[in-house]
Amino acid sequence: MESDGTGSWWVKHARIVGGEGYINCELRAQEEYNDCVYVEGVLLADGLSMQVGAVEEGMEGFFNIRTPPLEEDPILYRVTRYEPANLDPEAGAIDLTPTAQWELIWRCEEEPSALDNRVRSCPAIND
Repeated sequence: MESDGTGSWWVKHARIVGGEGYINCELRAQEEYNDCVYVEGVLLADGLSMQVGAVEEGMEGFFNIRTPPLEEDPILYRVTRYEPANLDPEAGAIDLTPTAQWELIWRCEEEPSALDNRVRSCPAIND
């Protein structure tokens, strides 16, 4: 929540499905992080992907789908952001249908961690 003066960022993500949620802030540079919401993760029907979103009423259309595309080697981590299709009455009828807004692909790098200087190997598919 505070700068350490290095200009570096680190991000904590919940990985425990059905476990305790956490307070999530949008990952962007801000003066203050006071727009955070409590989120929880739910395992989806594919048994691999996790939907992470706010549990507050009225926030149902805002969530991320996190999944490791197993067809890639090394395995990547994909995050797709969903938001309601339209919340602006001036742009047309309100449409709460969750719609993909953007996607991030995180690639593994076997480099020393800025947190503890340890090098972790990238995940691989077991034959």
